[in-house]
Amino acid sequence: MDAIFEQVNDFLSKSDARYNVTITRAVDDLKRYSGDLRKQKTVRKYKRGKRVNLTLNNWNPMVNAISSPISNSPWHIELVDKEGPLEDIQTLIDELEGETDTKSAMIDAFRKAVLTGYGYLVITTVEDELTLQPKVVLETASHLNAIATDPNCSTVDCSDAEEGAVINYISVKKAKRLYGEDV
Repeated sequence: MDAIFEQVNDFLSKSDARYNVTITRAVDDLKRYSGDLRKQKTVRKYKRGKRVNLTLNNWNPMVNAISSPISNSPWHIELVDKEGPLEDIQTLIDELEGETDTKSAMIDAFRKAVLTGYGYLVITTVEDELTLQPKVVLETASHLNAIATDPNCSTVDCSDAEEGAVINYISVKKAKRLYGEDV
């Protein structure tokens, strides 16, 4: 168990060292663009002093204008080369798109990408209530800080990532209940 914790800690530390400044900037930009201009921290940072802020935030209408056309697009995930085992993967992709609300998740991820420059899709499995079989669920990350990306990526968009993690913080009490007292 300690070896697993060491591997996870090492991965998260390397990911944080590589992406912390970029993600922090994106989160700060998102706060500012969402209208967080009246908080004391922002007032001090931009030295606004006692001036009244009369600016109305038009960021959401701009994001809607950019992301709206994708909702009308009949997009579909299609592998370029579907020979051999990739044919089975394409079949699974088609089934996933047919059974879940994939388009809404993609639009939400695209909106977040427009806002911050980053949009993540999280693929998880849950137990189907009727069949009790695993069911694939496609969601967007709740927060940019909830994603740990592969620190060994060489592309800007991390399309060559081989690893990644979704970080969900839980209380010590819940961790002990789920994973035992040695947490």
